[in-house]
Order: sequence, then structure tokens, then C-alpha cells
Amino acid sequence: MAVADVAVQMGPRNRRRTAQGGIALGVIAAIALIVSLSHAKNQPAAPAQPAHASRAVARFEQNAKHLVFGMTKQQVRHIAGLPATVTGRCWLYRPKTGTVGSLPVRTVGSLSMGQPGSNAARTADILKLCFVGNSLSDAYQHDSKSPDAPKGAWFPVNP
Repeated sequence: MAVADVAVQMGPRNRRRTAQGGIALGVIAAIALIVSLSHAKNQPAAPAQPAHASRAVARFEQNAKHLVFGMTKQQVRHIAGLPATVTGRCWLYRPKTGTVGSLPVRTVGSLSMGQPGSNAARTADILKLCFVGNSLSDAYQHDSKSPDAPKGAWFPVNP
């Protein structure tokens, strides 16, 4: 059996619907193109580093004058300078004395040992920073004039 060749005729109503659909599709495509191009111009360039690395760098820069547990030895050295003594896993620093206004202060690198005029700024004589592996894990300061101990006492520090 042969299949009859049937031509499908499109009436005027279907032609209008097809034309309107084509125009609507063209308008939507043009709007999408304009929106995508305007967003591309307003967006900053993608960071060269992975997101977690850039957050870590930003956190380090924000805390540039503060110690944070977990900092590497290199980061601590950048803030506090070279230690006076290295004993086991700990670095010992001798603070420098000075004044801010008329208040006494002791500093280690860019770190201040307590608020100017405080007991720590007057009597702290050693800063001890200890590491586990390559990460800062403990911090203590020694107070040579502590009334609690005849030879001074070690107090934990929260950087």
C-alpha cells in the first residue's frame, strides 16, 4: 500500500500564532543577552586563589598585629620578630620597655604586652609562644613580680 502524500496546509490563524511566537522568542533572547552582558561588566574579576586561601590571607592581614592560635611560625615571626631563645617547641621573647604618653608599655615586635599602664605592661618580663608542629598552640607571659609566686609566675595569654 502506498501512503498518500498529504500536504498540510497552514491557515491564517496558525501563521499569526507562529509569527507572534517567533517575535516573543526573539524578544526574550535579546533581554537575556542584555542582562548577561550587563552582569558580566559589574562583576569583579574572579580571584586568582581558591576561596579558602583568600579568606585565610584576609584573616591574616586583618590580624596583622595580633597573634591567633593556629598561625604558622613564619606568621608569628613576621609579627613578633625573631625569638631571644628557642627551648624545645617554645619561643621565648624579652619584651622591650617604653612608654605611650606617660604610661609604661612593653612590646615584642609589633605586639603590646597588655594595655599601656596595666600590670602586664609594668611587670611582664618574658613572652613564651609554643607550637605544635608548625602551628601556634600556647602563649604565656611571665610576671617576675607576681605576689603569687616567689620566683614569678607564668600566666596563659589569649592572643
